Amino acid sequence: MSESDKFVSGSDSYSDENTRAGSESSTKKRKGVGRIKDATKKLRDSTYETGEDCNCKRFECFKKVSIEERKSLIKIFNDIGRDKGRDSQNCYLAGLISLHSVKRRRPRKNEEAWFNDFSYSYKVRVIRENKAIEIPVCFKAFISFFGLTHNRVQTIKRSLGETGKPPVDRRGKHQKRGNKLPPANIDKVRGFFGSLKGRKAHYSLKDSKKMYLPEDSNVKKLLELFLEKNTEVQISYEKFRSIFVTEFNISFGYPRTDTCSQCDEWKAQISNISREKAQTANEEKQCELQSIVEKIEVERKLHLMKADCFFRNKRLAKQQARKTRKIESIAFDYGKNLPVPNITTSDVYFKRQLSFYVFNIHVLATGLSIMYTYDQTVARKGANDVVSMLHHFINTFLDFEVEELNIFCDSASGQNKNFTMFRYLHYMTVTSKRFQKITVTFPIRGHSFMEPDKNMGLIPKKVIAETPDGWRRVIRDARTKPSHFEVIACEQTMFKSWGDFLTPHYKKKLPTATRPIRQMKVSQDKPHFLSHRENYNGPYLSSVITDKNNKKRPTPGTDQREPEQLYHAPIKLPMEKYRDLEDLIKFCEEEGSQDFYRQLLSSVQGTEQQDPGPNVDEPDSDF
Repeated sequence: MSESDKFVSGSDSYSDENTRAGSESSTKKRKGVGRIKDATKKLRDSTYETGEDCNCKRFECFKKVSIEERKSLIKIFNDIGRDKGRDSQNCYLAGLISLHSVKRRRPRKNEEAWFNDFSYSYKVRVIRENKAIEIPVCFKAFISFFGLTHNRVQTIKRSLGETGKPPVDRRGKHQKRGNKLPPANIDKVRGFFGSLKGRKAHYSLKDSKKMYLPEDSNVKKLLELFLEKNTEVQISYEKFRSIFVTEFNISFGYPRTDTCSQCDEWKAQISNISREKAQTANEEKQCELQSIVEKIEVERKLHLMKADCFFRNKRLAKQQARKTRKIESIAFDYGKNLPVPNITTSDVYFKRQLSFYVFNIHVLATGLSIMYTYDQTVARKGANDVVSMLHHFINTFLDFEVEELNIFCDSASGQNKNFTMFRYLHYMTVTSKRFQKITVTFPIRGHSFMEPDKNMGLIPKKVIAETPDGWRRVIRDARTKPSHFEVIACEQTMFKSWGDFLTPHYKKKLPTATRPIRQMKVSQDKPHFLSHRENYNGPYLSSVITDKNNKKRPTPGTDQREPEQLYHAPIKLPMEKYRDLEDLIKFCEEEGSQDFYRQLLSSVQGTEQQDPGPNVDEPDSDF
């Protein structure tokens, strides 16, 4: 079944060709500004330029009005056009034109000659010595100061004489529209959108009516599908999208993977109990089943409220980071392991491939996203590896003005939620004094979909990538807005043994269990304590983590500046994977890819160690 079959009842798969030439109109609508011709109209109303000197001997207009005053006049006029439009410009100009009764008429030979009803005078308003003054000018200078045409001023004068008000711009306001979409066709579009089948949000606390279509669909694909089913209808992409956005609460979802197991279990229980209730005629049994459903619903609501509290804290931290440079908020996580070489050869489905790791650190305030990439022969995915990349990010990308750092990450005990990470954050705050305070917030298990997950979803998986550098090129170009991904090729010199480096100066074991912790905080105000709490609100508990004899021992900052390197040689590959990579080399076509694998295999001798499998991520620790 195609992807379109999943959300359109009775529909065929999408067509790869444009079924309507008119769907790509030459007057394409651009997001935020409308049609190109409409954008040009707005631009024209805000880019007037001062004209030539009038050389007037009566008023000497260009001598009485200085260059700076002329620049101010044209700037004011353009600002009005950009912010309020052409009608406001006409009001401004009308206030500078005065009407007078005609005092003298010249004799005409032809008695039916046309006479002016009024005579007009012109002025400009400038600021001198903090006071507004009006300077009379001639007609030629008036149109020159504001970059006007003769016809526009005549239109304003005629409207003032006839109605006493400035004219109203009537461009585009007529009702004679030969290309207007018939109501019957609009009803077909609405019926098409109404027939779409989607899903509800998994992470939403409220019972939202918003529907999510598959993440690989978009408005253009929907238009192609609609035109396939309604060949007699002609509709532009702009009109189709307008109906979609304004009349329907539909969006395109992110990949629906790793959903909350607890939510899925409750959902299954409610479905099974509801079926059992419908088949039971005993009222007492029905009441008993209904009470079970209500109990599950209460637990589910509490569960979702806790999850929503995490995302609310993340939004608040993002807003605070945008207000000041002294606060920064980040989120980080590993992505799914990528196979190398990623090729289409059928033999690859029966062979083990090299694992390519991607660790993403996302800056919430700016959208900057750094992708740390390396293969399994360079480093692993443990606590020391995560701390090393976080340390590189802090020293390379984080502004030195940042005093408070907010971190959001999942509860993987082998990577994020462990004593090595906690000690490192305490070290950066208390010993190195890089920060005043660091706060780490962990989500509810199953409700940890954050910016790194969205970024990983942008990386296409069905592409040819024969080497790690091939994957890096794909990742770099996977996003364009607000900027491309910053891709870092990690080397073994980046990874340090932070656990061994910090062990002598801290307790051997964290005094409290890490599993219940929802929020953790370290600050310079409490140099020996780790503050933590099991909920997102309420008081913090404090645990001493520094060694009791730490005062007599030299601190890491005075004894040893940097921890030792974690890896000193390429990491061995399992023998089975080593042999499979040898077989896959012959299918690589890209220049230099076969040399890469020969050099890699010559430096990494296969061993009989057990293959860690496709993904070595630690499970979330909060069960």
